[in-house]
Amino acid sequence: MWSIEIYIVGFVIVLVTQLITIYRWRNPKCNGKLPPGSLGFPFIGECLELIFPAHSYDVHPFIKKRLQRYGPVFRTNIAGRNVVVSADHEFNSYILQQEEKLVVRSYLDLFEKLFKQS
Repeated sequence: MWSIEIYIVGFVIVLVTQLITIYRWRNPKCNGKLPPGSLGFPFIGECLELIFPAHSYDVHPFIKKRLQRYGPVFRTNIAGRNVVVSADHEFNSYILQQEEKLVVRSYLDLFEKLFKQS
């Protein structure tokens, strides 16, 4: 009898933890307004769609689908990190001019380790 109560309490704790994680994942805190987009699954994000090969020299289907759905600036989640993608030339020029003033350049940890400057 005592062991069934332990299982029930453990199940409730795990359930509440999962619900809190899902809520925080779906409602991220942000100081500003984020562009539209989808985040995919927790921890892996939308990597599975992104790694499928493209069979042409055109824009990758992952990017093309989101450009059609959300416009030239959208957010996504790649390898567990929230990323804003921009395909707008004027916006990209503005961001590159404002680097280290309004925005902070950030690389995925893997890229940072691979291309670390000496």
